[in-house]
Amino acid sequence: MSDSDMAEWKEFGSAFFANPADENAHTESEFELFEWLMRVNKSMSRERMLAWFAAGRDMPALEKLSDEELLMAYCEGHVGALRMREKTASPAA
Repeated sequence: MSDSDMAEWKEFGSAFFANPADENAHTESEFELFEWLMRVNKSMSRERMLAWFAAGRDMPALEKLSDEELLMAYCEGHVGALRMREKTASPAA
């Protein structure tokens, strides 16, 4: 573990290993959910994020994104997936 990794671990504790203390946090908006996902997934590897995207996505374009841009796309994708899940789970009015 590098010195910078050790410093982050001391500052963020279990969140450094993608196990934040507030893992059961409740959010009030999609933006809060996005922010929470950004915090929770900040140490996820590029390979793992890229593997999550469906095969139909433009993988060469995703691979060109910076780490921060890829993380944002990953978290936006999760927020969108949850939004679609809620829509399909809600009974038709």
